[in-house]
Amino acid sequence: MLMTTPTVKAISHKYNCPIDYCTDFGYLDGALPKVLKGISYIREVFDVKDLNARQEDYDAVINLTCPCTVHEKPLAKPINRIDLFARHADITLTDHRMDYVLEDQEIAWAKDYLGKNGVLQYKLVFVQPSSSHTQRDAPFPKMIDAMNRVAKANSNVRFLIVTHESDNVKISWDLLHSMTVNNLDVRQLSALMHHSDLVLCPDSAILHMASAQSKPTVTLFGPTDPRARVNYHPEAIAVWPAKNLKNYPIWYEKSTDGYMCWKLLEPEIISNVMHALLNKLPLPAYSDLVTYGSYRRDSFNYEIL
Repeated sequence: MLMTTPTVKAISHKYNCPIDYCTDFGYLDGALPKVLKGISYIREVFDVKDLNARQEDYDAVINLTCPCTVHEKPLAKPINRIDLFARHADITLTDHRMDYVLEDQEIAWAKDYLGKNGVLQYKLVFVQPSSSHTQRDAPFPKMIDAMNRVAKANSNVRFLIVTHESDNVKISWDLLHSMTVNNLDVRQLSALMHHSDLVLCPDSAILHMASAQSKPTVTLFGPTDPRARVNYHPEAIAVWPAKNLKNYPIWYEKSTDGYMCWKLLEPEIISNVMHALLNKLPLPAYSDLVTYGSYRRDSFNYEIL
């Protein structure tokens, strides 16, 4: 959803026309329409079940449900979905930033929530431990190890761990200076993220939500390719041990090496990168890192499938 917003914005500006956005109101507990709330160039968001009845109301209907995952296959060139959506709509982007709008009352709610929990005065790390696909989940013990290292070195840091009933709730968070919040909706999570100093997450929607709010982010990658994710996210630092493995990225294919990409993940590297970002220090020089500007998509042609 977020990665379609540059394309939708460009269409609105090019044709100076109202844009209505159709999506699935039932998916992910109704999160999708909430993502687009308050965006000025979208006039209305409505449920996909009403599309057939409403198509005659429009001069054009553009289907952006193009299958991006067909490009995300082993050893494929890393193509950002922002580019895929734009190419699919035959629109040229001059602005690749994603849009997400928070309301003042949402920001105030989150400030009050964090204040009541006694963490507002600290540097806050917003942590999402899991993604919607288990292959993209970093090993939880390594995440906990990295966070404990940060907590021991920075007494003024607190961790806000966000979970959902669909996550692996059996995780034992033996972690210093942390609090866990459960089953908040996407708007509440975004408001809490607004007050955070750093985001820690795997390859997931939270990465893109953080980028839309210009939040410094440490994102952990395994089988998927961060070069197709962070090349438009200036604030994101991807830790990707598989950068140095010959057969990676494997994307969503089954691993034949027991997911060596995750076995090589070093908690010390994660913690040192987090420490640098929290304290505005120079970024450590690790070969595992992929950052904005270290990879830019070349001018190659690719088929829209």
